[in-house]
Amino acid sequence: MKRANFALVALTLALGLTSCYVAPTVPAVPPPPTATAVPLISPFPTGAVPPVLPTPSAFFPSLVPTAPAPLTPTVEAATAVPMVLHPQSPPAEQGKAYPFTLSTHCGIDFMVDFDGKFWDAQDPSVLHVGLADPVQEGTMTLIDRSHARFSWPGGSIDYVEHTGEKSVLGMCA
Repeated sequence: MKRANFALVALTLALGLTSCYVAPTVPAVPPPPTATAVPLISPFPTGAVPPVLPTPSAFFPSLVPTAPAPLTPTVEAATAVPMVLHPQSPPAEQGKAYPFTLSTHCGIDFMVDFDGKFWDAQDPSVLHVGLADPVQEGTMTLIDRSHARFSWPGGSIDYVEHTGEKSVLGMCA
């Protein structure tokens, strides 16, 4: 690891020094009349594919971008002030089935945003067998102003319009 860090420091210094270096101006001298151009000869046979050179990240693993470490739940997160959510979906036309991705991992009514409002499962106690986790693809249909239905090949779930603010204590893990 120290070797990689040393190489990174050396590269950084070299790049930094060359950006400050000003080359002296030397007048261009044409080649002597006897000079002839030499054709470049490939070390690879005709039609052969040259080997792929390793990327800089192979030499400097610290340059490889990494995803931030996942957050672990804490007591503070469990007792945090609730986050108030705001629906982001556009209005829907009554009776028309819209493609819909239902998030199922945190419950079938954790954050159902459809027709510019949130929805709650009409009967959250019903166990819906065959739902995929973390999401289920299907369609959502606005039945009337306060009722909607999510349908997928394995069944359907009826929803009622959520009343009041929609808030959560934190994001589902």
